[in-house]
Amino acid sequence: MAAQKNDTDKNKAPDTQAKRPEQAAATTTKRKKVAALRVSSRPASFRRAGFEFSRTPRDLVLEELSEAQIRQLNNEPLLSVHEVEIEVEAK
Repeated sequence: MAAQKNDTDKNKAPDTQAKRPEQAAATTTKRKKVAALRVSSRPASFRRAGFEFSRTPRDLVLEELSEAQIRQLNNEPLLSVHEVEIEVEAK
């Protein structure tokens, strides 16, 4: 006689630990460290150099900014600007 499945077996969550090889490869992305500016605004909202900032820090990759934008951000007293190193997805 075959064992019958009860209703609790139907409600079990699928095993999320087991991944197919193609899924494992998709979740493994190459990352690299790059120089960035971490910028936050002293007022609730502030625009400078084509970006809008808030009190929540925002990271801007340095190589994606022009010299003029970097200068504007660093010289703005209403912004808090710090040079940092962040990890981004490698292209």
